[in-house]
Amino acid sequence: MAEALGVSVVREPDYPYNESPLLDVVMSSIQWGGFPFGEPVHVVASINTTFLRKRATDLRVAPSHPRDASYGAVLPPPSSTGADAAETSGAATANVDVPPPTTSDDLDIQLGNRNTNTIFGKKQKLEVQQQLKRLNKPALKSIESPDGDIIDCIDIYKQPAFDHPLLKNHTIQMRPSSYPEGFSFDEINDISLNSEPEFTQPWHLNGRCPEGTIPIRRTKEEDLLKAGSVANFGRKKYHTIPHAQNKIDLTAHEYATYGEAGDKYYGMMAEMNLWNPHTQEENEFSLSQFWLQKGEYGQDYDSIEAGAMVYEHLYQDRNTRLFLYWTDDGYQSTGCYNLMCPGFVQLDKQIAMGARVTPYSKYDGDQFALKFYVWKDVNGRGDWWLKINNRDFGYWPSSIFSILSDSAARVRWGGEGSPKNYDIHVETQLL
Repeated sequence: MAEALGVSVVREPDYPYNESPLLDVVMSSIQWGGFPFGEPVHVVASINTTFLRKRATDLRVAPSHPRDASYGAVLPPPSSTGADAAETSGAATANVDVPPPTTSDDLDIQLGNRNTNTIFGKKQKLEVQQQLKRLNKPALKSIESPDGDIIDCIDIYKQPAFDHPLLKNHTIQMRPSSYPEGFSFDEINDISLNSEPEFTQPWHLNGRCPEGTIPIRRTKEEDLLKAGSVANFGRKKYHTIPHAQNKIDLTAHEYATYGEAGDKYYGMMAEMNLWNPHTQEENEFSLSQFWLQKGEYGQDYDSIEAGAMVYEHLYQDRNTRLFLYWTDDGYQSTGCYNLMCPGFVQLDKQIAMGARVTPYSKYDGDQFALKFYVWKDVNGRGDWWLKINNRDFGYWPSSIFSILSDSAARVRWGGEGSPKNYDIHVETQLL
């Protein structure tokens, strides 16, 4: 738009959202000598809240903005005395407060508007609000966790699963019709739905969800904005399946896994020690999980997964959290983490997917583990059930899968990590 109007445009490099430079850094890095006096100049650069606060302060300081007579350039914003601005631009304006030029963005600041439209665009803002409405169902009760999460207690019959087109008339099955061989039915029948899980989640300290509801971690606006793509929020990228050979940069992830293949599989069990591994960068993650798979990646591929992970980019912190995942097309357009898209049917009112799980194991100390059981209810509708420790957590309806609706062809256990750069980010640990 600026070029079309004949305005010179200076484009600064893109910066990570939380590392945008202060305006004075941007302005002082530009070579102003190439712009003739009197020509409008529009600076395009990434900005953050620090920048906005500084702009608001500058605008309150002085009503006008001088130009550098030598180059016709906009002077950088001042320090409290104006000396830094004069030194940076070479103009003799020491001890004079010099605000940057007023823009339409500044008008929002002057009017007191916290207008995210000026940053992310009105279209994206609308997309974010629509996605939040879809993700966050009306809650019968909300619980604020000590770690900052908000857990919404959602009517079990109004959970996200039933937004799936194949589950519109789905009837919830409250218990599986069959259990894997080796399970103790006496033990299973002795476990009440009100019993405590064998681990804790911080939100339990401030309340519990009532009968007839399930706990869902609320998605916040900042979660979507940091994700970069509203449409792909909560979804894996192509390079998240171990040992696949196409469409994958195998140097991007590290795996330590064990698997079996060559038969029909109707269930599996995974026991995972609970740790809190270090991740060095925001976009890096570390996880421990199981995979139950069928098909070929890049053709027709189904997968059921669950485990524990550290992933700051998704959860905004570096705590260890429970997760589940599924896909019916090789992570392309179906499936997601937890309940961020319709598909998985949750029954349990004690465990919230995506919420922190504690306590952690300690080296040379107490050890804590999670046990996951997944099996096909062959005597019922063929759904894939998930049991976490002693609780029937929920199930993946067989109808949402194509080739996995019958049986699995591979099972795998292990860890995965995504160090951003092998030469630099060597501190990221596998869970």
